[in-house]
Amino acid sequence: MLHITAIESFEEFEARAEGLMHPAFRSKFGAISWRDTFAPAKQHYEWLIKGIIPTREAVLIYGAPQTGKSFETQNIAMHIARGVDFQGRRTKKAGVVYCAFEGGKGFKGRQLAYASHHQMNPEDDVDMVVLTRRADLFADDTDITDLIAEIRHWGGTFSSELGLVVLDTWSAATPGADENAGKDVSRVKERVMRIVNELNTAVIVVHHKPASGGRPRGHGSLTGDFETTIDIDWVTESGTRQDAPRGPHNSVKDEDKRPIRAATVTKQREGEQGLSWRFVLKRIEIGQDADGDPISSCVSLLPAGLSAEAKDAPTSGGPAKTADGRFILKPNLATAFRALSNALGEKGREPPPSVRVPARTKVVTLAEWRDEYERIVAGEDEDPEALKERVKKARDRAAERLLLSGFIGKDGDWVWRTGKPVMGVDPPKLPEKTEAQNEALDQFDTGEFKW
Repeated sequence: MLHITAIESFEEFEARAEGLMHPAFRSKFGAISWRDTFAPAKQHYEWLIKGIIPTREAVLIYGAPQTGKSFETQNIAMHIARGVDFQGRRTKKAGVVYCAFEGGKGFKGRQLAYASHHQMNPEDDVDMVVLTRRADLFADDTDITDLIAEIRHWGGTFSSELGLVVLDTWSAATPGADENAGKDVSRVKERVMRIVNELNTAVIVVHHKPASGGRPRGHGSLTGDFETTIDIDWVTESGTRQDAPRGPHNSVKDEDKRPIRAATVTKQREGEQGLSWRFVLKRIEIGQDADGDPISSCVSLLPAGLSAEAKDAPTSGGPAKTADGRFILKPNLATAFRALSNALGEKGREPPPSVRVPARTKVVTLAEWRDEYERIVAGEDEDPEALKERVKKARDRAAERLLLSGFIGKDGDWVWRTGKPVMGVDPPKLPEKTEAQNEALDQFDTGEFKW
């Protein structure tokens, strides 16, 4: 019932009554009129970690088994919960709820290892809660409704506003789902977006990819609704093709003999795609079991012994070098460069007379480079036309950077390598033989060498 106050005129009462009976229309889908386009923006695109993790969006972090994707995700989450800059990037402090659906029992050990390395204690201001029991985001809406309610509760206990939810991993949260079936993937993604929309928070989903590398495991539509995707993989020296054996046994090691991993932003709708950083896992002893044997876990750290350029934040300048002088390209550029090298090995030929290219240099066409690139990065059941367009854009971006950095040459539709050695494509350079070694080899060749 409406009541007229003593100070309310009839016109004011009439306007208020009209507003109650016919409230102003409000768009449920974020409508922006033509006039609104020119109105001053209320806020710019916002980030939890600038250029890497956006606020109120869905992020996919994926990697092959044992690459450290969960440890690096924990590292990202802790930087946000502490409000500590990540890889030189400004970080906004926010509450974090980490759903450790895979390996939940061991996550406490990971937190203790992190605290031990960073010399932290229970009184430190860390707005983070870990949930260790699995929720089923596939069967029906029961668990997702309960999960949202619990996350909302923990968000209310933080000193900072809830900003991030981590679901680790996709497969652990979707028992019974067929990740190769688009219908099943869509059902799960809708529930992930419920968390984003109902809690007004960013969500990181951790997912697997094949051990040989490439795109995330599962249906090609899986990455569609993710604002940002981040690839975790080994930094390898051996093998020049994407399907070469990959793993810690043939990865590049830091000075402490720890395999080096790389994280690369492979998709960023409102930021720079291709940002990359490197990390290693350090084993930390956190206690002893009942038999007196050590209990340990790992923390994610910068590699030891690389040049400052190789360790730098994603904004680092030119590529670093290995000890033997080969350049270390960021993973997305390395993949494009590998595709060019493969194409030159299979289809390289003498250039037409009109092409301005150094003498005795083999060339291929941009189309041949694109075809090899497509073969390397194609996802399972990916739409051919969408794949072709995606690869063309990626190759064009890589070509521009590689050309400006002097790794390739180009004239019209023809392209070639300039000769700069690249790790992962070119074999290690063997040290030059000493004069005594050359003399011994000469004696061996002439039959004069005596055992």
